[in-house]
Amino acid sequence: TYDYLTLFRTNATTNYSNVKIPTESQKEMHEHSSFQTTVYDQIRWSEGLEATFKSNMDTDPDIKWQYFGATSGLFRNYPAMNWPRNVAGIPKNYDPRFRPWYLSATSGPKDVVVIVDCSYSMRNLPKAKTVVKRFLNTLSQTDRVSVICARGSSVTLYDRYSCGGYGDNSYYCYRRVDSTPAELTCQPGKLVPATTTHIKTIIEKLEGAPASGGSDLRSSFTLAYELLSTGGGNGCQRVIIHIADGEAKDDLYYWCSGCDSRRRRRNLVNRYRKYDFYSTRQALATHVATLNTLYFSEDPIYFAYNMNNYGDSLLAPCTGTGDFTRLFQEEDGVVPSLSAKVLPYLHYIEELSRTSGTTWSSVYLDAFGLGLMFTIAKPVYKDGVHIGVAGTDVTIAEIETLVANEFDHEVDSFITDQFGKAVYHPCLLYTSPSPRDS
Repeated sequence: TYDYLTLFRTNATTNYSNVKIPTESQKEMHEHSSFQTTVYDQIRWSEGLEATFKSNMDTDPDIKWQYFGATSGLFRNYPAMNWPRNVAGIPKNYDPRFRPWYLSATSGPKDVVVIVDCSYSMRNLPKAKTVVKRFLNTLSQTDRVSVICARGSSVTLYDRYSCGGYGDNSYYCYRRVDSTPAELTCQPGKLVPATTTHIKTIIEKLEGAPASGGSDLRSSFTLAYELLSTGGGNGCQRVIIHIADGEAKDDLYYWCSGCDSRRRRRNLVNRYRKYDFYSTRQALATHVATLNTLYFSEDPIYFAYNMNNYGDSLLAPCTGTGDFTRLFQEEDGVVPSLSAKVLPYLHYIEELSRTSGTTWSSVYLDAFGLGLMFTIAKPVYKDGVHIGVAGTDVTIAEIETLVANEFDHEVDSFITDQFGKAVYHPCLLYTSPSPRDS
């Protein structure tokens, strides 16, 4: 049974911990017996953490939530709580592997540029934007990020539309389209810290970005390499995430002054010709190979995500590290969730980082009513193999009390982070949990 605990402001019990397995892991357990065995083993041996959790609470009676997130998605929490449920009475899903506290402890600081194809042919742009947001939500405040709405062309392009008539008697007009790649941050030319404020700005710009222009992405990749080189990043891991549909069917036109003219109705001369982008896509691999030589001694890590179930990565021959994924390709007759498709990227970054230090998450508003807090987390290894992350929460109220006691309650305290942002101040009001961190 659960009783209301004032310290945690919810119904819980300190007699034991409880376990939550995310939906994605439950599906994999059902489909793969070996994974099911792994999760059951983790449940058994992680039960031994209860003694440590209880000992920590005996030592510090004011300690807040203590927990462990495993690489399988298993989440053990102490004290055990009556897990929140949705309107249908089903426990809400929770996957620790996608939480900022877990990611900041396992990946270390990195510089990330997301290149999303925004060309005219990108019919799946709304879905692509969802994929971009999924990746943005895996970043922590120690990361630096930029998102490029990618489009481009070596010539001025035009969209064709009907001016009048119909059938064989129809005639067309042409209007110029924008093929300039766009940076979706508030600081063009720079990688910005992946704080909640910056991520919110990027998402707002991303939502308003239209599908326009040609699919010659060489200028967009040049911009990405310039950002990774001179954009003020961490200088640690460099990651490029490329999201596209693998097509070059833009149905756009260019003015060909040297082409043979054709007489159309009303004696108009038409020298507009459809532009073939296939050759520019083939040239992209050569272009990126050149960029690797010009900018870095060690190539960035490259992850390509195709919105279609066909085609492959044109950049595979010129990138030594990374992966290529078709996001909506069936596996064993089922299309895996977006989370399942993103996990290989997270595991890859974990293996490269091999961090071992303690990390502090960004400040967020606790969804269970404890107010502003942050998480202290540390990766856990067994025989050199990463098995999960352990963490505990510290509330801003506790720090405020410590400061007040130090100065005999004669001062008002405030806290800023390393970016100069006020994370606590008596004049700041917080009314709802952060969409990313709560």
